[in-house]
Amino acid sequence: MPVRYTSLALLLAFFVITAQASTPYELGWDAFQSRNYKLAHSIWLPLAEKGDGDAALGLAVIYENGLIATKDPVTATKWYQMAAEQGIAEARHDLGIKYFTGQGVEQDQNKAYELWKQAAESGLSAAQTKFAYLHIHGISAPQDFDTAIKWYRQAASQGNTEAMYNIGLMYQKGVGVPENRNQHLRWLTMASDRGYPRAQYDLGLMKLHGNEIDRSVTEGKQLLLKAANNNSADAQYYLGTLYLNGHILRPDKELAIKLLQRAAEHGHKNAKQALIDIDNLAKTDDSLIIGKTSPQPAPETKPAAAQTLPSVSSPDNTIVLNKKLVESDATTPDPEPLIKQATDRSTWLMAQDTEAYTIQLMATTQQDRAAQYLKKMPDSINPFLYSFKKGSDTWYAVAAGIHMDFNQARQALKYLPTNVRKNSPWIRSVGALQQIIASQ
Repeated sequence: MPVRYTSLALLLAFFVITAQASTPYELGWDAFQSRNYKLAHSIWLPLAEKGDGDAALGLAVIYENGLIATKDPVTATKWYQMAAEQGIAEARHDLGIKYFTGQGVEQDQNKAYELWKQAAESGLSAAQTKFAYLHIHGISAPQDFDTAIKWYRQAASQGNTEAMYNIGLMYQKGVGVPENRNQHLRWLTMASDRGYPRAQYDLGLMKLHGNEIDRSVTEGKQLLLKAANNNSADAQYYLGTLYLNGHILRPDKELAIKLLQRAAEHGHKNAKQALIDIDNLAKTDDSLIIGKTSPQPAPETKPAAAQTLPSVSSPDNTIVLNKKLVESDATTPDPEPLIKQATDRSTWLMAQDTEAYTIQLMATTQQDRAAQYLKKMPDSINPFLYSFKKGSDTWYAVAAGIHMDFNQARQALKYLPTNVRKNSPWIRSVGALQQIIASQ
């Protein structure tokens, strides 16, 4: 299963403690902190060759992150292995990542399980979160929510924000603990306040849209900006779409494009497509107002993390070096958007501005057909499904976006992909649709 991060983080935290003593590799640590990685390497190499596990861990991180040459996961794995054999918990944690992902070694999740178990039992919070993750999903062990929550709590007690976040999700879903909205918000807020990007993103969405808590556009935007500045590609993409189309936030095309570019650099597929669409649109129709024709946020947006079983992200794989995440080439696929689930959004549609407009793409009496059509629609147009009665029949319709006025809807209609426009979609008043739904 792909993972988003590889580590520099546990090593720095580990060395900050151990380097206080007058040991030979202290000079290597000083060089490392000064970013003189070649000097650190030259000091640590003879120590590691003599069996010094701490120095071996330092070499592993240098090779893992390509600090003196290109990245070399095979050599990194060799030094992780040696450090792990010396009982270094951080090395066991990092070697577990290698086996879990199959980077530099043949993938073996059973070995990852054993390594993370050993590191977790030694008290390393980063390993405790991963060990909990394995039990959440039943990887190399039976699915066991009680064991998962136990390890998450141990990690959280040490200040691990990923663990706090996942505890919140377990309360939200009622998995391993009783479902409890207040506890969900408590743990989510704790993780957000301590800088966990995913928690900031989720809480920002909830504030922005008033989901489960009082709505505050200002607080929601601030949280999303914090998440974006903490390299959350989802937050960068979401804010980019808001600024681009002027939905909720004042239009700012320049800022929107910068945010979308940052998300695209982190591998966000929808952001990449949005930038392509913006570029194509500018070339083909100079009259279009880009800020009002770009992809819109999903209706009734909820934290993406809550769409799957409690531990939404793959383990937050950090190597030990100062609690600073270093992103690897491996990325976690974006979770399936909530709007792509064939959920009836009629209630959500009833809560929208009566003077707004949407673009109807199709309508049918066959619910399965509408659901299949919905799944084929690109995320960038924010499709949703709603239903209404017509005589004795129930109709299921798929529409795209909510637009604040008719001109905005007309521009968005031009922005729809060619394969969507060929079915002759049409603009509809939200107020009129609300009357139709209410008359059922």
